[in-house]
Amino acid sequence: MLLSLLSLTLFTTCDVEDEPYLEEIGKHNPPGPEEKVRKILLEEFTGHLCVNCPEGIKLANDLKIQYGEQLILMTIHAGTFAVPENEGLYTADYRTATGTDIHDFFNAQFYPSAMINRSECNGQVTMFTGLWQQAIDALIELPPDAFITISNQFNEGTRELASEIEVEILNNLSGDYNMAFYIIESGIISAQKNDDASVGDVPDIVDFEHKHMLRGAYLGAWGTPLISGGALAGETHSTNFTLIMEEEWKEENCALITVFYDAQSREIIQAEEKGIVE
Repeated sequence: MLLSLLSLTLFTTCDVEDEPYLEEIGKHNPPGPEEKVRKILLEEFTGHLCVNCPEGIKLANDLKIQYGEQLILMTIHAGTFAVPENEGLYTADYRTATGTDIHDFFNAQFYPSAMINRSECNGQVTMFTGLWQQAIDALIELPPDAFITISNQFNEGTRELASEIEVEILNNLSGDYNMAFYIIESGIISAQKNDDASVGDVPDIVDFEHKHMLRGAYLGAWGTPLISGGALAGETHSTNFTLIMEEEWKEENCALITVFYDAQSREIIQAEEKGIVE
């Protein structure tokens, strides 16, 4: 079952940053259609009341253009700047129990910030925009340790999503590993605070398109155990689940993100994304 929304918010810093600049587009060589590669999850902490967040969202979208299908985006509305107002433009509540759990576990304290596969870069796991590309470049060319395949079946009448996930182990692994399953949605038009005229209207972008928004999860933020005590290259591990999609979610704009991660460090080993109705 999907968890209900929580109202917990902890931090209030919306820091101003230097302008983030991408390295030259085209540096990354896209993989072939049958090539098994490492995929990277960028989890961005944001909120509709954060005036600097449209710049972070733009950077994430630019990085997506550069790295293509090897980069997966998920925006998490959590913290003080995601709290809805009682009236006006910002009455929508995009917080989720799953997003709050991830936000609080990794102690996000500034916005926009992001995690790149929940791995460290310059000693940080939750990092400012200036480190996002550096953190991606440190990981994206590494040979993958696992590969994920997702198959989704959606029943429009019952709104039931049935998903089958297979993890193929490509290199020997030691330790314990879990799987987590997140539903995201794009194409959500709603107001967003903004202080950068180059990104959109100031102080409010009333028709801002929110993309890759975390909407819920199967089994919450941390999912379920998959491997205990390690695995050998060539093994496959499978799981499946069903859930009922919420009525307000537009299934044609939704996708399932699955992550395979180290149960102790929480670092993501592999990620995959699949549209609900592809």
